[in-house]
Amino acid sequence: MTQQLANAFAPLRVSTPAATAFDLVRYAPRIGGIDRAVETLVPLLPMIEARDALAVLDAENETATAQRLGYVVERAGRTDLASVIDRWLPSRRPMTPLIPTKAIGKSARLVQRWRVLDNSLGLSL
Repeated sequence: MTQQLANAFAPLRVSTPAATAFDLVRYAPRIGGIDRAVETLVPLLPMIEARDALAVLDAENETATAQRLGYVVERAGRTDLASVIDRWLPSRRPMTPLIPTKAIGKSARLVQRWRVLDNSLGLSL
């Protein structure tokens, strides 16, 4: 999803805050990890409206990424937005690791609402 960049010298389309948040979680392993993604995502959260989040979820249709995003958004305190993501997700959700590239150790905690195994060593939020 894109939007027109306001006050640009020439017409320019950029990613919406909702699409950027989704991509940050999706590509977290490639951009320095989930903590780096969260560092960038948290300031975007006030700019994300429910309808924009739903549009991105519908367009991307990636359950595991949506689960991770919902978990992060909830941990960041945007419970209203987390509820929107929760309603979009199927009622039967697969278990998914927060960090897909990291082994799931004994200390990983299952977050039931999202069916996310938090295998970060303490997500910094």
